[in-house]
This record gives sequence, C-alpha cells and structure tokens, in this order.
Amino acid sequence: MPELGRAALVVCLGLALYALLVGGYAAATRKRRLARSAQNALFAALASTVVATIVLLAALLRHDFSFAYVAEHTSRRLPTPYTISAFWGGQEGSLLLWLLVLCGYSVAAVLTARRAGREVLAWVVPTLGLVGTFFALVLVFVASPFATQAAPADGAGLNPSLQNPYMMIHPPLGSSPRGAGRSSPGRRSESDSCWARTGRTSRWGGAATTPGIRSRTRR
Repeated sequence: MPELGRAALVVCLGLALYALLVGGYAAATRKRRLARSAQNALFAALASTVVATIVLLAALLRHDFSFAYVAEHTSRRLPTPYTISAFWGGQEGSLLLWLLVLCGYSVAAVLTARRAGREVLAWVVPTLGLVGTFFALVLVFVASPFATQAAPADGAGLNPSLQNPYMMIHPPLGSSPRGAGRSSPGRRSESDSCWARTGRTSRWGGAATTPGIRSRTRR
C-alpha cells in the first residue's frame, strides 16, 4: 500500500512537470496538439493524486500504524470523523490535500478556460503545472505521507487542538484556490473579455475560502 501511494505521487510529479514544460512550450509556439497533451497531463495528474489520497485514507481508517503518518496523528480510540480529519492534521497530509484540491481545480480551470478561448488556456496550463510540480516535489522528496516504520501497538492520537468540528472543516474550505487565470502570464491579445469571464470563476474559490476562515476564528 505505501508503495502504491509513493508511486502515485511520483507519477503526479512527472505529469505536472510535463504540463509545465510542454504547456509552456506550446503556449509560446502556439502548437495546439502539444497544448492539448499538456491539458491531458493535468487530468491524469488528478487521477494519480486521487489514488494517493485513497491509499492514505485507507491506511487511516484501518489504523495501519506501519505508516509513520498514521501512527503520529491517530490512535485506536480516536472517533472516526477525527480519524478522517487526521488526513490534514499533519504537514504531510495537508500537503497531499492541497495537491488534491489544486489538481481538482486545475481540471475545472482547464474545462472553464476552453470556453473562454485558447489564448487564456495556453498560459493557464503551465501555470498550474508549475504549482503542481512544487507540491508534488515536496511530497515525493521532503514530506512524504507514505513513510513506513515498525508498527506500534497504538498511535499517538490527533493533536487535541484539532479535535473540534470547526477545525475539521477549516482546512478543506480554507485551501480552496482562487484560480490560475489571474496569475497566468498570458498575453491578452485575443480579448480582455475572455480573461474577465475566466476571472469570474475564481469568485467560487473566494466563496469557499470564507467559511474556512470564519471556522478558524471560532475555535
């Protein structure tokens, strides 16, 4: 199981790097076929991240303490809802959550930008690939949630400050991105209205972020 999770993250890293490099080259040279290939790489990156997410969630719910992350952030006495929220209760799990959200919104951004125009989409893809590459790189080489150890009889449990309903929902809502359309270095020669239409979708990210911020202030 940990090998599958690690492999999924390595695949995601390769796909995100491909989207960055090939997408950037396609945007600069206006090669439509390469641009579509880079878009497909983002779709595949989401699939590989989902696999990694399932592996970690399964380990948490099975109390598989051979995963160092599971042993450090859960215990057999921890209620199931908090066991699930332990997914983002530590640094490694939080990074994986951010990568999952990023990849999900990357796919949504690509599908949305296709309707706005090729000029917008051309620069959105490598921008998203850059951010995805960073998170995947950290997860693969610096803070992997799939590190293993000799399994102890029980885990250390979740940080008590995280064991409340508000902190359960804060990270998923607070990590909602606001879209790559506003950060892409694309040229606006086609039409500023294309960028305006794409930028409106980022309001959904802001709407999702607000409850997360409010939940933290109510701890």
